[in-house]
Amino acid sequence: MNNTPPSSLRTGRHMMIGTIIIFMAKTIILPTGFITAVFLARKLGPSSYGLFALVSRLVSWIEMTGASFFNHTTIKFVGEETNWRSIAVKVMHLYISMGLGIGILLWLLSYPIALMFNEPIIADYLTLFAMEIPIHCLAAANLNILAGRGMFKEIAQITTVRLLARLILIILFVEMGLSVKGAIIGSIGASISGLVLSWYYARTPLFYKSVFSVRNF
Repeated sequence: MNNTPPSSLRTGRHMMIGTIIIFMAKTIILPTGFITAVFLARKLGPSSYGLFALVSRLVSWIEMTGASFFNHTTIKFVGEETNWRSIAVKVMHLYISMGLGIGILLWLLSYPIALMFNEPIIADYLTLFAMEIPIHCLAAANLNILAGRGMFKEIAQITTVRLLARLILIILFVEMGLSVKGAIIGSIGASISGLVLSWYYARTPLFYKSVFSVRNF
């Protein structure tokens, strides 16, 4: 006999459907990523494209690592609490602090990293890319809050918009003659679009009286 409560079955089914929806949205990363790579390789040339690929992979790894610190905990607490705003405001403060801290650290380490690769120009690229990290962290916080509230279709829309914006903005700024920095600015612009849309859906407060303790994380 199955003693699983109906509410648990509904929640599990909803999570499974939500996961499939988000996965389908992320599949466009393949065509958009391929088009972006081909465009940049032809437009920037092997040397400049190689440097962009290096710094973008490094920053992407930093962003994913930073954004993953509290994701499962955030989703769990937001999903369990009726007053989700009490938790959301603490989550936003945590991610703001973490994003700014990591961004400043990358900015400080940009020149040592450039020296390590014997490519001084990398310092300029990393300094510019450092601006994206707090933006990405805030967007990740909103996405985790949306996931906790079961708003998976909205997450899929945000993911789709961000990936398409990245492709369009990178092409736009590189065609304007900004070269590698244009590609970086395009990437930052895409992150901003993701942040704005995620905030529109999440309505996450930055200032809200909360009794939720950060120690719970």
